[in-house]
Amino acid sequence: MRSRPFTFSSKPGTKDLQMVDITLRLLVRPEKTQLPSILKLSGPDYVERVFPSTGYEVLEEVVAEYNAEELLTQCSNFKKAFISKSNDFFIVIDDVSVTHMAFGSEFSKAVDNKVLAEKHQDAAEQERDAAKLEAETSKYLLLKAENDTKAASIRSGGLSCGGSSDWILASPVLSLSIDNVSF
Repeated sequence: MRSRPFTFSSKPGTKDLQMVDITLRLLVRPEKTQLPSILKLSGPDYVERVFPSTGYEVLEEVVAEYNAEELLTQCSNFKKAFISKSNDFFIVIDDVSVTHMAFGSEFSKAVDNKVLAEKHQDAAEQERDAAKLEAETSKYLLLKAENDTKAASIRSGGLSCGGSSDWILASPVLSLSIDNVSF
C-alpha cells in the first residue's frame, strides 16, 4: 500500500508562550494487517477522519514542550510523537516533515536584536584586542629603541654614568663570578 501525504497547519503556543505558525506534511499509510478494521471503523478516507483531531492534538502537545529557540532544533520529536499516537489507529507514518515554521513578530524582532547585539559585542571585543595589540607593539618598539640606543653607546666606546663625566668606561669589560659552582 502506498503512502499518502497529509498536510495540516496550526498555530500552537510554545513553553515560553510564543505563537508558532507551523505546517507539517506526513506520509501515512494503513497497517496492512489491520486494513479491514481500518476500513470498517474509519472508511476509505481514514486519514481525513483520524488526523485532523489527533494531528492538531499531537502537534500542540509537542510544541508546548519546548520554548521557541529549542523548537528549531527538536523537529525530530514530531515524528516520534506522531508515530506513537498513530499506532493507536493502525496507521503507519513513513515521514514527518516541517514544511513551514514562523514565529510571531515579537520573537523575530527579539532574535534580530540579539543577533545585532552579539555583532556589536564582537566588534567591541575586536577593537579592544586591536588596541591592546597596538599598545603592546608600541611598548615593544619603545624598549627596542632604548636598547638600541644603549647598544650604540656601548659600541661607540663609552658609557657615561649619571649624566656627569666622573668616569667613562673606555672599553667594555666582562666580569664573571664563579661562586657556588661544584665540579
